[in-house]
Formats: sequence, structure tokens, C-alpha cells
Amino acid sequence: MTSLLTIRSLVYYAFYTCEWIAGILVVLLTLVASQDAKDYSLWPLPNIILWSHSHKLFIFFLAAVAVAAKFARERIGPPWAWKAIKELIDIWQGKIFASIPHASVDEHRITIFRRVHKWRHLRGWRNLRLTTGNPAWWRPGQWPIGWFKPMVRSQHVSQRNISWFPCFDAARIGEGFVGLVWRTAGTCALPALPDLNPAPPNQPTDAEYQEYAKQTRTVEGWLRARQGKTNARTLCGTKIEKNGSNWGVIIIDSRSTTLTVSDDQVEFVAAALGKFIERA
Repeated sequence: MTSLLTIRSLVYYAFYTCEWIAGILVVLLTLVASQDAKDYSLWPLPNIILWSHSHKLFIFFLAAVAVAAKFARERIGPPWAWKAIKELIDIWQGKIFASIPHASVDEHRITIFRRVHKWRHLRGWRNLRLTTGNPAWWRPGQWPIGWFKPMVRSQHVSQRNISWFPCFDAARIGEGFVGLVWRTAGTCALPALPDLNPAPPNQPTDAEYQEYAKQTRTVEGWLRARQGKTNARTLCGTKIEKNGSNWGVIIIDSRSTTLTVSDDQVEFVAAALGKFIERA
């Protein structure tokens, strides 16, 4: 996830540079094209003026490039905004898990998910059968209308291979706890969940897998396939709004069963994040 933020910064500044270079060239070439080559004798001005007269379509192309680069840059958002968002959830992660002795950052996390278009995660379509447990997943009426894309996760570990979750037109198994939060007004929290990562040589029972899947609205087969991944025992979250519309969700997950986070705390941070995201 940190590498994605770095790539986002590089792409943002690449578009920013492209926008300015194209914009400056458009201004200069438009100015040159408005001149008459006969009025200038100093080389190479006459040649440049004549060239601009015969390449006005190129000037139009540069203008289109500048506009497209500006649009893409604004869609990506300024890197400082996402850096501030990452720092904010890092600080909050340290605060809310401070009461847990020797809390490991990969077992006590905060993750932001964004609701994106259904074609933004093509790889996820291959796993819809496993994710939803629906053998008819390939039928258009069973397709998701979008995905919950992981955008930022607290601290520096568990940053790779974060699960995406499908979003359906109506509530459905496979959306996970993320989908439950998306459809719930206010803060949503689950009671203590079964331990699917017990200390060796213990193993979770079939009943524990079934109960965990039921509570988190996931599929038992998908849970069993999550080899080496942390399964939280406490989950809570709420929606994040951007400009008054639902944008995504913030999820707090912990291996502790004694974590206490008030609804006001969660909703306050979600509101603050929403203000940063409006600039991102």
C-alpha cells in the first residue's frame, strides 16, 4: 500500500509536469501563429512562424493534452492529502490500541476502502465463485455493481494483498463486513468472533468457521483459503462521506476481544477523513 502511494505521487507529478509543459507550449505557439513571418528577419523566427501556421492542429492537440493531464491529475488527487490521511490513521491506530499490551500492528489495524466501479478489479471476477459461493456468478443478474477497494492501511505491515470485496445491488453473502458497514447507518460493530488463528497446535473447528462466516457475511470456503492471513476477532466501522455522498468505509479490526471504541470516536475520525478525501 505504501508503494501504491509512492506510485500515486509519481504519476500525479508526471501529469502536473505534462499539464504545464503542454500549456506553456500552447500559449507560445498560439502567440507565434498570430504573427506574420514577413515582419521578422532574425533567424529562426520566420521558420518557426511558418511552421506554426501549418501545424495549428498540433497546437489543438497540445491543448487537449493539457486538459486531459489536468483532469487526470485532479482525479488522482494531491499526494499531500493521501499522506495526511495515512498519517492520521497511523496516529489514531496508536491511540485506540494503546491499552493493549505489546499490540502488534499487523493484528490491530485500520483500513480505508473506497467503493469503485465494477470494472476496476478485473482479477476479482475470476474469484467470484469462491468469494460469494454462488455457482451462477457468471450470469449478468448476479454480477457485482462495484467493488470495495482498499486504499490505505495503518502502519507499515500487512500492506500487500489486501482483500477487495464485491458490492451488490442488494445485500448478499460475499460482501463481507465491509458491505455490512456500507449498508448500515452510523457505526457498525460485531460481537467477539471465533479465533481462526489459534496458537499451534490448535486448529479452528468447522463450527467456528461457520460462525465466523455467518457473522462477517463471508463464505466458509473463502475463509479457509486465506492461508497465512490475520482474521480479526473484533470488527467495527462506519461510512466515509465525500461532498455529502457515500464514498467508502473505514474498518477497524483487531485480534483483541476487549477493544472498546466509542461510536463518537469512529464517526469523528470518519468525518475528518472525509474532509481530507474531498481534497484528494
